[in-house]
Amino acid sequence: LSNMDVLRRVVSRLRGSPGSAVTVVVEKGDSHRTEPVVLERSEIVVPTVSGAVMREDVAYVRIRQFTGHTPEQFLHALLSTKLRDDGSWRPLIIDLRGNTGGSVQSALLISYLFARHLSDVMITYMSENLPSESKQVIDLVPQGVIGLWSDAGRFADVSFVILTDKKTASASEIFIGIMRDWRKTRLIGVHTFG
Repeated sequence: LSNMDVLRRVVSRLRGSPGSAVTVVVEKGDSHRTEPVVLERSEIVVPTVSGAVMREDVAYVRIRQFTGHTPEQFLHALLSTKLRDDGSWRPLIIDLRGNTGGSVQSALLISYLFARHLSDVMITYMSENLPSESKQVIDLVPQGVIGLWSDAGRFADVSFVILTDKKTASASEIFIGIMRDWRKTRLIGVHTFG
């Protein structure tokens, strides 16, 4: 077996429902003595967003990838940049360089923060099974999700630019398209992947 095959087997045995237990055997140092250790499985949340206040009184938020936790992390990063002394929001740089996409729903949730109305976000697509003049509308507002909706439109008046590069793709490009459509947002960088 290759090292990758061994790694896949180990990972598949370690994975399980959060809160369930898994026993691993640990070898201690050069003594080759082993000891069983019981671990509790939990969800691993990888940070996908970081933010800071830069010189010149500008907020900077980087989104590395759109995941299920990205909207909450984005909101937290933006709120941590705080308001100016006069109560207004700082201008914002959203950095999507190297962001190859991920969850379209997460990108849409973040776009809602900049929407004046929730009905502003709508995606249409052409189905191979439908005549070319027929379009189908996808409602991407998840049922039962409350968290960010109270913040919809909260940043509708924040001025911002988006940084892009050739690796900016997929859900990032959808977010960019929405922001360009609503806000005529300026892009800084090179053409995106698509």
